[in-house]
Order: sequence, then structure tokens, then C-alpha cells
Amino acid sequence: MKKQAILGLLVSVMSLSAFAERVRMVDVPMDEDIATVDGKQQVVTIKGPSDLNTQAILLKSVVDENKEVIRPAAIQIIGSDKNGGQTYSLALNSDLSLGVLDDVLYGQESTLSVNKAGSLVITLQNTSIGRDRYASEIVVAYRNGNFVVAGFKHNSYDTLDTKNGESCDFNLLTGQGIKNGKSVKLAKKSILFENLKDSVKLYSCSGL
Repeated sequence: MKKQAILGLLVSVMSLSAFAERVRMVDVPMDEDIATVDGKQQVVTIKGPSDLNTQAILLKSVVDENKEVIRPAAIQIIGSDKNGGQTYSLALNSDLSLGVLDDVLYGQESTLSVNKAGSLVITLQNTSIGRDRYASEIVVAYRNGNFVVAGFKHNSYDTLDTKNGESCDFNLLTGQGIKNGKSVKLAKKSILFENLKDSVKLYSCSGL
């Protein structure tokens, strides 16, 4: 059998396997279950499986009053069948928040957006409270049947000490990056979106 035929067969098998693993959704989130920022619902259309219309949804956030930490309840990626309208849950992450270990990071509610490539961008940020400001962007892309963390950006600064801060832009799929203005190499990683955990690394340039 020729290489091209073998590759074609493997791609077909992988596609069927990915489709079989989709979880059929009975209850699709309603409007009142979706977080809003500046009055806008946090629902964005992203690239996913070619046979599905794919969206990322930030489900309603809750506030931990003891720590005054804003926590998104979950970020879910769903796909709607273009032919029949059936909706599938493709990925779910409920482990991202603005809390780091036992400390408190003040900030705004997480936001969702889409970059030029159609990938999901999740932004965790504090741009208005206190002297310690930061913004972290997690880029989630569809690769080989899964949603993976493709990139990570971080920028932090002290409003009273401009020399105290850092910035970085990492591509986890290629192992290339820039840290504080200098090119760096890092280990290539494939982190499933649903397995990404909230940690201090999301608020620094120490790498994921």
C-alpha cells in the first residue's frame, strides 16, 4: 500500500475516533447561564472540527466573598452539527480562575476573544486595581482532533516601579518564544485545554 493511501486511512480513522468521543449535550447553556462583560455575552465562534459550527462559552462566574476572587465557573467549547443541529460538548475547563495558590490576585472577569487564525484567546487580567497589574493570554487551538494550548502571553508591571515587571510570548507547539525582549527556546508541549490547571505559572513568564 502506498504511503499516501496509508496516511489517508490513518486520517480517516482519527477523524472517526474523534467524532465518536464527542459527548452529546442534552442541555445547552441558556442565556442566563452565560457570563457577560460590559453587557456582552461571552460567546465566541472559533475554529474546530470542519463538520461542526464551534463556539466557546464562558459560563456564569461566581465570586468567592471570603477571598474576593472572581472565578469563572467554566469555559466550555461546543460544536453544533451543521446537518442536524445536534450539539456536542467538545471540551470543558473549570480550573481557570484569578486565584493563585493561597494568595489573592485582584482583577477583572476573564474574557474570551478570537485571534486572526480563529483560535480561542482567554484573557486573565488586572488593569485597574492596585499597583500590580497584569494580563495573561492563553491561546487554544484545534489540533489533531483536540483543543490544545498553542500559545501563552503574559505582561505584568508595577505602576509605582516601572522596572518591576516582565513580558513574554511563547508558542508551545513550536518551542519558540520571546521573554523580556529576548528570543528563547522552550520544550515543545501539547497541553489539552481541559487539563490546563490554574497555577502561579499563568501569572508569570516561568512557562506552563
